[in-house]
Amino acid sequence: MRLRHFRIVLLPLSLVLGIDLKITYRKATKEDMDYLFVLRKESMTPHIEAVGLIYDDAEDINRIEYRFDCAKIILVDGVISGLIKVVEEGNEWDLIQIQIDSFLRGQGIGKRVIADILERAFSNGASVKLSVLRSNPAKELYEMLGFKLYLVTPTTYEMCATN
Repeated sequence: MRLRHFRIVLLPLSLVLGIDLKITYRKATKEDMDYLFVLRKESMTPHIEAVGLIYDDAEDINRIEYRFDCAKIILVDGVISGLIKVVEEGNEWDLIQIQIDSFLRGQGIGKRVIADILERAFSNGASVKLSVLRSNPAKELYEMLGFKLYLVTPTTYEMCATN
């Protein structure tokens, strides 16, 4: 049996008015877990299933909790709009997760968030690596932002961006 998750979507005023979106971040807290669970299910389930993986709710929660110390909530005009999780350590940062609410995909939010990460990493002399499921069209965005493929597994593309 599949759980059904419902949520009320508040659209950022700038999106409604068609003006530039203001992106800010705040540290994720345990109070965000319900939102993050629904976001993960909605954004990742199609890609997970497309590569033949099976995740149950416990595995999704484990994935959310992994390196939760690095998790930030993406706010667009003050409205919770996604998650970014980056380990900013040493000379190789790890972009673990980026998930944008479906109502904001295609608006350039992910591109701006990742470009900001790359700018900060490069100014600190670090590269950025990530792993993307082979069925996820976000791979094209990552390539456009300068990520290069360095390993292909049966389910993922492993990519890295260097300055």
